[in-house]
Amino acid sequence: MSIQQLLDNRVELLEQEQRLYKSAVVQINLELKDMLSNNFSSKLIQNTGRDLAGEIVRNFWDTSDYNITVDQMAKRILEFTYEDEYDPLSEGTELQKKVYNYNDSQTSSTLKSIMNDLEESKVKLFNKENGRYSDIGLIQRGKQKYREGRHKDGSMQDDYVQTSETTKLNSRGEEVSQLHVEHTQALSTAYVYNRYLKDDAESRIREFYNSSDNFTMMFETANQSKGDVKVTIRDSDSGKLIDITHRATPEQMADAVSSRWETLQGESKQKLQNAGYLNEDGKVPKRVKTELVRNYRHSQNAESKEILKETNYFNVAKDAAQHTGNAINKIIAGQLIYYIVPAVIYELKGILANKKVNLKNALHKLEQAGGRIVRYVYSKLNTIYHNILNKGLKKFIKSFFDILINLVKATVQQMIKLVKNLVLSFIDAIKIIGSKHATPAQKADSVFQLMSLTVTSFVLEVLFGYIERQIAIPEFLLLPLQIISAVVCSNLVMLILEKMDLFNVRHGLLVANIQQVIQRENQLYMQSLQQVKTLRKNKSEQIIKIIEQEIEDTRLRLQNIDPHRDTVLNELEKINHLFKMDINFEEEWKIYLGVSY
Repeated sequence: MSIQQLLDNRVELLEQEQRLYKSAVVQINLELKDMLSNNFSSKLIQNTGRDLAGEIVRNFWDTSDYNITVDQMAKRILEFTYEDEYDPLSEGTELQKKVYNYNDSQTSSTLKSIMNDLEESKVKLFNKENGRYSDIGLIQRGKQKYREGRHKDGSMQDDYVQTSETTKLNSRGEEVSQLHVEHTQALSTAYVYNRYLKDDAESRIREFYNSSDNFTMMFETANQSKGDVKVTIRDSDSGKLIDITHRATPEQMADAVSSRWETLQGESKQKLQNAGYLNEDGKVPKRVKTELVRNYRHSQNAESKEILKETNYFNVAKDAAQHTGNAINKIIAGQLIYYIVPAVIYELKGILANKKVNLKNALHKLEQAGGRIVRYVYSKLNTIYHNILNKGLKKFIKSFFDILINLVKATVQQMIKLVKNLVLSFIDAIKIIGSKHATPAQKADSVFQLMSLTVTSFVLEVLFGYIERQIAIPEFLLLPLQIISAVVCSNLVMLILEKMDLFNVRHGLLVANIQQVIQRENQLYMQSLQQVKTLRKNKSEQIIKIIEQEIEDTRLRLQNIDPHRDTVLNELEKINHLFKMDINFEEEWKIYLGVSY
C-alpha cells in the first residue's frame, strides 16, 4: 500500500463525479428535447391510433356503459403504480373520450331497446273504411281552408315550378283547378308512438296533418302519380325490405318522389314535362327537388314541434330511468375493473419478476399484495361512488334525449342532438370546475376544450349527414367512416387548442415540467455522487489505516535494529514504496562507493 494509491483513489473519485455529471446533463437534454420538440404529426398519429382502437371496440362491442375504453384500460394497466397512477377518469383529462361517449351506435343495447319500445307503440293516425279515410271530413275541411287562404292572400300558384293556377273542364263539363292541395307527408304513412303521448294527443296531431304546415299546391298529375310513395331499406340480418317512410329524412323522401316521377311513361310523363316537373331527359330538375326537400323539412319540423308539445315527459323519464337501471351493472363493473385489475396485474408483475421466489414466498407476497390492493381500493371508494352517480346521471340524460330524438324528425332532431350533447358537456364541465386538483386556468382551459369538442362533434355529424346525402356511401362503411372522421377531427382540434394555449396552461405546465426534470436529475446526481463519495471515502480511510500501520511497524523495527549486524534495506524499500520516492538504493550505494560507471 502507498500514498500514490490514496492519490489515485482521489483521482478516480473526480473522474466518477465527472461521468455522473455528464450523464445527468445528457438525461436532462434528452427529456427537455422531447418536451420542447412538440411533434404535431407524431402526436396526432399516436392519439388518433389510440382513440380509433377505443372507438372501434366501444361501437362494435357496445361497451359505452363501462365508461372506459380499451386503450385507456390497456395504458392504465401498463403504466399503473400506486404512487403515480395514470387516471383517464379524472377531471380535465382525455376530454375527447367523454365527448365520443355522448352518442352510441344504433346497434347499442339501449338504442335497440328504445326502438323496440317505439315500434311496439306505433299507431297509424289515419285509417280507411271502404276505401275512404274515416277522417274524410277533417281532411276536406283542411284542404278547403288552405285553398281559400291561398286565394285570399294572392299566392295561388304551383309551389314546385312557380306557375300560376290553370283550370280545365272535368268529365261533367265543370271548370276545375289543375292545382291540387297536396299532403306533403302522406296520410297513409302518418304514425305516432302513443307510449309517449298525452291523452287525446292523436286528434291534435291529425289536425296538424291537415293544416297549412303539411299542405302545398302541386300540379294534379304530379300529385296523382306521387301517390303514397314509400322509402325502404334492406335489413342487414334478414335481407327483407323495411318501410321507414314514417321516419325517413327529407332528402330520402325527395329522392323517392323523384324516382317515382322519373319512371313514368306516356301521357303522364309528357304532362309532367310540360308542367316543368321533368326536363327533356325525363329527370326531375334540381329546383323542383330542392323545393321537395324544403317542403318535407318544413312539414317534418312542424310535426316535430307538435309532437314535443304533446309528449308525456313523465313517461319518457320513466323509461329513461329503466334504461339507466339496466345499465347500472355495467357502470359498477366498469368502476371495479378500472380500479382493481391494474392493481392486481401490477402486484403479479412484481412477484413474477423475481425468478428465485419459491411457492411459500410467493404465497406470502400474494397475501401482502392483497392487503395493498384492498387498501388502495378502499381509498378510492369515495371516488368510485361519485363516479357511479355521475355516470348514472349521464346515462339517464342520454336515454331521455335518445327517446326524444327518435320521436322527432329533420332539423328539430338535429337540434335535440345538440342540446343533448351540450347538457352532457355541461355536467362534465361542472365536474371539472368542482375539481380540487386544478388551477383556475386549467379548469377554464379544460372547459373551453370540452365545449369546442362538443360543437365539433355536432358539426361533424351534420356535415357527415350532408356528405352521405350527396354520395351513395355503402351502409357497411357508414359507421367506420363516422368513427374515423370524428376521431381525426377531434384530435386535430385538441392539438390545435393545445398549440394555441389560450389560458397559458401549456406554458405553465412546460415550465413546471422542466423544473421537475432538472430537480429530479439533480437529486439523482447528488444521491449517486454521495454514494460514490462514501465508497471512496471508506476506501481512502482503509488505505490510510494500512499506511499508518506500515509506518508504525517500520518505526518499531528501525528502533530495534542493530546497525553493526542488521540491514535496513527492507525498511528503506518499504519507505521508498510507501511514499513513492523512486530511489534505487543499489545504484545509490554504488555511486557512494565510487564504483558506478
